[in-house]
Amino acid sequence: MTNTTRVLGLGLLLVAMGASGCKTTPPTGRGKLCIDVTGRRAGDSVAAVYIDGTKECDISMLKGKGFFLFCPAGKHVIKIEAEGFTAYEKEIKVRRNETTWMSIRLKRPDPAAVKAAEAEAAEASAEKEADPPADMKASE
Repeated sequence: MTNTTRVLGLGLLLVAMGASGCKTTPPTGRGKLCIDVTGRRAGDSVAAVYIDGTKECDISMLKGKGFFLFCPAGKHVIKIEAEGFTAYEKEIKVRRNETTWMSIRLKRPDPAAVKAAEAEAAEASAEKEADPPADMKASE
């Protein structure tokens, strides 16, 4: 990877963080949450980070290009989603004036499981179409 690519990646990450409203100013009574997200290959995608159901920001999945934000001390549910990957969700505890580190490697879904789910959905849809609603049966 060239220095230009690294600088560009870091620049995009900083722009994304600034535009998304990530909380990077250390307020009182908060802890620092540092998250590094990667996929199968470095630079696979961009991941959306949710804390307690609220989208905080989009981040690059370049290895080592994590981000940080400050959260109120206490328990929080972290969810990370990226197109083409299985979502990650975990409850964490952020301690006041301490740093909580998370290194997450998102996984691609198992192709066999995806095919099975698609087949099941298609079968359920076909059954629905074959069996008319009860009010239509009564009028026949």
